[in-house]
Amino acid sequence: MSGFEIAGVVLGALPLVAKALESYSEGLSIVQTVVHYEQQFEELHARFEFAWTMYFASCQRLLSPIAISSQESKELVEHPTSDRWKDPSLNLELRKRLGVAYEPYLIATRTLHKRVEKLKKKLKLNDDYLPRWVNKSGDIRSEDATERAKFFSRGRWSRVSGPIDVVRCKSLVDQIDNEIGRISNFVKDVTELEVPRKEQQHQIDSTYWMTVRDHAHRVFKGFESRWSRPCTCHQLHRASLQLHARDTETRCDCSDHRLKCILSFQNDSNGSAGTPPLWDWRDIEIEPKPVDILQTQPTSASAPSVRFATPSSSNLNTASASTAPANNQKDHLATKIVDLCNALSSTAGATSTLGFLDEQTWKHYIHAAVHCKRPLATRTIMSLRDIINKRPQGDLSTKEKRTLALKMALAVLQLHDTPWIDSEYGHRSVFFITNTSSPHIPLFEPAYVSRSFVATNITNQNTFLKSDGRALAKNTLLYALGIALIELSYGQPLLTFALPSELDARGNATSRTEMLVAGRLLQEIRDRELVNYAWATARCVQCDLGYPFDYSLNDDTFRAKFIEKVIEPLKDDYDEIFLTK
Repeated sequence: MSGFEIAGVVLGALPLVAKALESYSEGLSIVQTVVHYEQQFEELHARFEFAWTMYFASCQRLLSPIAISSQESKELVEHPTSDRWKDPSLNLELRKRLGVAYEPYLIATRTLHKRVEKLKKKLKLNDDYLPRWVNKSGDIRSEDATERAKFFSRGRWSRVSGPIDVVRCKSLVDQIDNEIGRISNFVKDVTELEVPRKEQQHQIDSTYWMTVRDHAHRVFKGFESRWSRPCTCHQLHRASLQLHARDTETRCDCSDHRLKCILSFQNDSNGSAGTPPLWDWRDIEIEPKPVDILQTQPTSASAPSVRFATPSSSNLNTASASTAPANNQKDHLATKIVDLCNALSSTAGATSTLGFLDEQTWKHYIHAAVHCKRPLATRTIMSLRDIINKRPQGDLSTKEKRTLALKMALAVLQLHDTPWIDSEYGHRSVFFITNTSSPHIPLFEPAYVSRSFVATNITNQNTFLKSDGRALAKNTLLYALGIALIELSYGQPLLTFALPSELDARGNATSRTEMLVAGRLLQEIRDRELVNYAWATARCVQCDLGYPFDYSLNDDTFRAKFIEKVIEPLKDDYDEIFLTK
């Protein structure tokens, strides 16, 4: 027993041992000459009853707040032999709740179990923790009076020590009592610190994701500054940013975070006749590095802006001029990228550092990578909506649904208030890299948000019909995520489920239709999905995270609440599929 099931074994054994001590006390009452034994076992029984009740309460305290129903928590502590104690998902929830205290708790519980087993042996109990004169059939206990009389015969208990080492039993009960007291106090201390510890962790995660968002925003501006004007390759450029499910247990400095991108050309790009593109389909990773403060000149107090170096005419004469020596001696092995397309054309599938895009306070290192294994010649990009539409009734597996829900929620945390996503965020905003010959792929593969860059402006790959009703939401992006989660559940667009009463006289959607349908379907989501998914969806649609003072994800507290109320529940469901064994 390597996990939490050891606690269930102990919880089941303690009341049986207490009952055995009571049976000893009752049996000794017939031996008049050794009444002192009866008194000792009465005392041991009373102490043991108190101790196991304390342990029962500590298990209740530990189990009640984790992601199981109150009824299930009650059944667990009342039925310690249930297989639910062995469930990996329960063990995972406990590990997340206790954090670094998980292993010490298990060590203390294993020690307690060993001492209970020693007491069982001293009391000469069988494998079911029953005295030899007690029989059990199902839940029915019966006592063999003849066997009990024989065990407690006057001659056997008139000796000084008796058939049972009472002194050793008393010592073991003392040890068990002390161990349970330690465990009870330990659980109390850990759980009392849980709320401030979680709040602190939410703030750490909130800060991390805000920094990642800033990084993603700077990268977008870098692409925009390079590709929003006519480029030497005369193509329409496209950047697809990979969404991911970050392991929240892995705490890393934000500067270690790499954005994974796939760069390509728009399918309908109109290049110059007879001019082939310099490159096609490049997998890259973008790593932010702050410029050494000693190498950075003082800047004005104005708001920071992204400034990428622009190519001069002399830089465009040869492909070799696509890079220039780095100014910082610490980065002597990397070069500053002047012409991004020329730099990309030189990779040819290599896995190396292409150089960096320079900004006043940051350098964005571009690393060639291979994070999409689909052949370049057959790659194509499809939206989540188009892929679902090709499936019978839009069916999604549980694994796909939980993965997409978490990734779409993390995208909101990572990319809010950036040009990568907007208030119409949804299934047409999320893309997958597929093969032209076989577009049907499992949707737990890497997903992307994708934007195209044209001269003088930026466009999304898709044209959305803007919903005027969304303007009424307290946070339009959060509301859009809620709609996307409903559509994930049903595998179809929300308006597919509109009732005639929710449309106008001509059967068309109004500005209120989306909200009316979403409100109605939320009632069904409670019965249709797991409780975590249902609550996360409702909180997004209603923009209710329990913080009524600000509804912007730029607000630190609101962002931390979003992590607590939406990200963590969805991640719990994700972990149940991917992390349990």
